[in-house]
Amino acid sequence: MGDRWDRILADAFMEILRRLPPSPRRRLRLVCRHWRSIIDDLTPRTQARAMVLAFVSDDDGDRPRAYVLDDLTKHGASGRELALPHGVTAMVGTCNGLLCLRRWRGDLAVVNPVTGEKLAVPPSTLPTEHGELAACSFAYHPATGLYKIVHVSCYGGAVKVLTLGDTSWRVGLSPVPVGTSCVQSFGLVSVGGATYWVTTVGSSSHSVMSLDLKDERVALVAKLPVAIERWEESSWHLATDLRGKLFVCSYEMKVKESRTLNGIQTKVYGCVQMWMLKKRGRGLRPEWVVWHKVVEPEHEPFEGVAWPHAAHGQHLLTTRRAKGADRVSLHACRLSRMRKKHGGVVRTEGSPSIGLYDDCDSLRTFAYVETMEPLALYGGNDCDIGDSEEWDWRFDGGEQRWKLV
Repeated sequence: MGDRWDRILADAFMEILRRLPPSPRRRLRLVCRHWRSIIDDLTPRTQARAMVLAFVSDDDGDRPRAYVLDDLTKHGASGRELALPHGVTAMVGTCNGLLCLRRWRGDLAVVNPVTGEKLAVPPSTLPTEHGELAACSFAYHPATGLYKIVHVSCYGGAVKVLTLGDTSWRVGLSPVPVGTSCVQSFGLVSVGGATYWVTTVGSSSHSVMSLDLKDERVALVAKLPVAIERWEESSWHLATDLRGKLFVCSYEMKVKESRTLNGIQTKVYGCVQMWMLKKRGRGLRPEWVVWHKVVEPEHEPFEGVAWPHAAHGQHLLTTRRAKGADRVSLHACRLSRMRKKHGGVVRTEGSPSIGLYDDCDSLRTFAYVETMEPLALYGGNDCDIGDSEEWDWRFDGGEQRWKLV
């Protein structure tokens, strides 16, 4: 080992390391002292170099855009725009610098914006199921080094999984409990080697389910911290942060009336409760703890905490919608300062705008890092790798699988 690798130039060694995902790259520190020294000196930790990616789309999904914000203290800038493939309608997720995107035909594409490579991914449903309401998540398991796309039906049934490098989807090893269904409005979140979603049992009980990305088994995690009521006056979603914590966020418009000399004055403000799922000792179920209460006094355009990536380091990400316009702004609120000032309640007034986006009906935030990792590592026999995006899928009824055209 020493005769062949200790003498390799550090720059050449780093070019090799840049083509590996961040997690395996850190594990290579264990090979020898020389490797550990180079990796520690020249590759900062993933959290330290992660950036915020804002995915913006209009109501029709005609003009989706992606912007990278590498400095949350820089105000008034909307970030640098990433080039997206044609036909993209939504972003499924990001992992280690790779983007998983949904196309208008229902299939998926995994893209590395740095290298320009694109990987075609077949649809997860049969042709007769294209109208099926479903939720997807893009996940990475740090122990196995595998990327997986998880598909959960909103009508109940089995969870489907595709590992990058495989040519077909498969059903998870354990079935979803009978009578449950995925609530799509909560979204799917993949953190810590598992994918999470919210399910209903009957008509009122809501719980968080998980799929272990290693053994692909489904399990009940915990009931939601509070009962969900008055859907028309509130919104709920799952969220996460750089450290892989799982949150449930609830947003509600509240009305406060006060008596003045001129009569009753009404003020409308937004309030967000954020619960964090806290793991306990072995054999004990995790529990929900209140992480933050976020208040935006007297600002009706306040939409709530950004999701699925809600917190980035010491910043809480929030969004506001301009009155009477398809314009949404992204804000970064410094948590430590706001918590100390308001006794644990995060008050977002005055938080700077780090992005302003026109023609925007939907804004989603993700964590993003730049990587040179080649997608060719995951190209199967039926997968298209390269910088072309002129692909389409045809279902072969005889073989009962999708084939790339």
